[in-house]
Amino acid sequence: RGQGFVQGPHQPVGRHRQPGRPEHLQALVQERIPVLGPAPVDLCGLIKGTVELLRPMARKTRVTLKSDCAPDVPHVSVDQAQLQQALINVIVNGMQAMPGGGDMSVCLSRRETIPADGNIDNGTTKWAAISVIDQGVGIPREHLQTVFDPFFTTKEVGTGTGLGLSITHGIVTEHQGRIEVESAVGEGTTVTILLPLEEEA
Repeated sequence: RGQGFVQGPHQPVGRHRQPGRPEHLQALVQERIPVLGPAPVDLCGLIKGTVELLRPMARKTRVTLKSDCAPDVPHVSVDQAQLQQALINVIVNGMQAMPGGGDMSVCLSRRETIPADGNIDNGTTKWAAISVIDQGVGIPREHLQTVFDPFFTTKEVGTGTGLGLSITHGIVTEHQGRIEVESAVGEGTTVTILLPLEEEA
C-alpha cells in the first residue's frame, strides 16, 4: 500500500454514475457551471461551494472539511469550472491519503513573492493562494518532484489513473499560476495553488 498524495480516478464519465465518486462530482461541476472562459470570480465563494459539494463524500471517509478565507483577497479572473475541477482533484486526493480520517482545511490568503535576485525594488508578484492542508500519510521526499507527472500514482493497481494532479497542474499553468507542495511522511501534505493578482491601481 503506497504512501503520499494519492491521485484518484478521472476517467470519462459514462451514463451510470455512482454518487460520491470523484468522476461523478466532476460531472456535477460541468453540469452546474457553464464553461464561459475567464471572468472575475469570488475565490472564497468558490472554495465554500466546493467544500459543500464534497462534504457528503468527506463524511463517508471520516474527514472533516473546513474552509477559511482571508478578507483581503480580491476577485481573480479565472475559468470557474476549470478552477473548481482543479480544486476538487486536490481535495479528493487529500481525502484518499487520509485512510483514518481527520481534519482537512481549505484556506484562501494573499501572498507576495520577491524576484529571484532578492531585490524588492524590481517589484513583487502578488498571488491569491488556495492551500489544501490534510492530515494524511504524507509524501516521501523522493516523490515530491514527480507528483504532477502524468500517470504517477502511489495507489494500488486498478484504483486510480494517476491523472488527477497532472490535470490540476495543467489548469493552473493555463491560468499563469503555479503549485507548491509541502509534505513529510506521517505529517500530512499542504498543496497550494497560486493565482496571480492583477496590479492594483
